[in-house]
Amino acid sequence: MRSFANLWEPQIVGHYLGLQISTKAFWRSFVYIYAVALIPYFLVNHDRYGKGFLTLVGLVKCFTNRFGIVTHEQKQAMLSTGVKFFFVPFILNAFLAHCRTLNYKIVDLCRWLKMDDFDKAHFIADVYALYFQIALAVLYFVEIVPFVVGYLVESRMLNNKTKSVEDTWSGWFFCLACYAPFNSAVASFFTTNYSEYIPAFQGLGQFGVVLQITLNVAALLSVAAYVSASVSLGWKASNLTSRGVVKSGLYKYVRHPSYLFKNVAWWLFSIGFAIHSVIAEKPFVWHLIALAVWNWIYYRRALTEELHLARTDPEYLTYMQNVPYRFIPRIL
Repeated sequence: MRSFANLWEPQIVGHYLGLQISTKAFWRSFVYIYAVALIPYFLVNHDRYGKGFLTLVGLVKCFTNRFGIVTHEQKQAMLSTGVKFFFVPFILNAFLAHCRTLNYKIVDLCRWLKMDDFDKAHFIADVYALYFQIALAVLYFVEIVPFVVGYLVESRMLNNKTKSVEDTWSGWFFCLACYAPFNSAVASFFTTNYSEYIPAFQGLGQFGVVLQITLNVAALLSVAAYVSASVSLGWKASNLTSRGVVKSGLYKYVRHPSYLFKNVAWWLFSIGFAIHSVIAEKPFVWHLIALAVWNWIYYRRALTEELHLARTDPEYLTYMQNVPYRFIPRIL
């Protein structure tokens, strides 16, 4: 699929390194690593039946109606395999995209710093936009690392063994709706329209400058808070699985800080888009309604996650009592 077809050509200032790293090659390299690493793993692993074996048995039972019914353990193994089958290619593709963006933006900044004033003005029209994009690229790179490790490695040493996997249709629906290619299907009906940088407002004078800076800084801080919440998950970071309760960072105050600040950042960027639309006399209301629909999807996603964790982990019930608010302390 085209959405999983990133290509990164690493470079330093003024030089291409002659390498091409594609999503397909990146994915294939991990397959080879797994093929080699799993041999000694199985030799020292004391579990009688691994998830791969349980998944295979479960699939045979599903498609042949033989050997009895699928056990809970086999079902959980199949679901866990399904999570990795979907999210590992996605997360590797996203990681590659973030590496490429960060590399190219830093190179652009280094080239810009070496130019004279005339060339600078023609090379980059708004250098503050470049600074902002580099800051976002750094944040997104930091945010995705725990998920790369979390999806690729599951170990008692990392304290990220899967306790249970979401087994309801609603849980899977509201989660997968947020990721490619399914989010594109949803977005075809509920299309938002904003960029992750709010350019200068024309005709608003000094107030427009202050408003632009305020919205951009607030949005960047919201993204930073979202990244902080993701980093707090550590190597337990993954979707649709329970790997133990996280109580550190922003999770000490609310149960879903990452969803909260991700959606807050979207609204701040969208407010900038709406103001530009008003100035240009263009429609914008439907895009804000569409964003509200996405907020609802994330709200439902939070609810399904809580139901799954509360059903499968008594420790999470205690956590819910100690942290009674989902998104905003003392309010919601």
